[in-house]
Amino acid sequence: MGANAVYRFFLYQASNMMVAIGAATTATLPTILMITILMITTIRIFLVDLFRLVMYRMNNEVHIFGVKATARQQQRALLDGNEYVLPARERCSIILFMRQKKGTDSDWDLAKKTLSKAGWGNIEIIQSGRTTLEKLNEAEDDPVSTCCYTEALTGGKAFLVYQDIED
Repeated sequence: MGANAVYRFFLYQASNMMVAIGAATTATLPTILMITILMITTIRIFLVDLFRLVMYRMNNEVHIFGVKATARQQQRALLDGNEYVLPARERCSIILFMRQKKGTDSDWDLAKKTLSKAGWGNIEIIQSGRTTLEKLNEAEDDPVSTCCYTEALTGGKAFLVYQDIED
C-alpha cells in the first residue's frame, strides 16, 4: 500500500468518524459510547494493518518471476474488470510476484511449487529478479502491478496472467 493509498484510507475513515460524531451530538449516551468504541476499533485496525505492512517491508522483499505455464484446469481471472474463465490446457505467460526474505536469491523451486498449487503445470521460469514499489512506479504508471506488489508483500504471492505468449 503506497503512501497515497494510506492517506486516502485514513481520510475516508476520518470522514466516517466525523459523520458518526455529528450523529452523536443528537444521540443518547449509549449511542455515543457505541460510536466511540467503533471509532477506536477502526483506528486500531488501521494501525495494526499499517504496522504489518511496515514490518513486511522491513523484513521482506518482492521477487518477480517471468513464467510460461499451462493451466491444468479452468482458471478464473479478472479481465478489464469482468470475470473471465481461462480454459484448461491454455498456455499463458505469467508474471508471479512473490514475497521472500530480504537479501535472498530468487527461489525458483518455491515459485514452481506456488504456481503448481495454484493449478498451473508445465512450468517454465524464464527470468527472475527483485523489485521495489519505487521501481514499479518509475517504470510505468500501472496500478495493477502496484496492487500485485502490495498483495505479494502482505499475502505472499500475486499473479498477472497473459493469454498471448511472447517468444
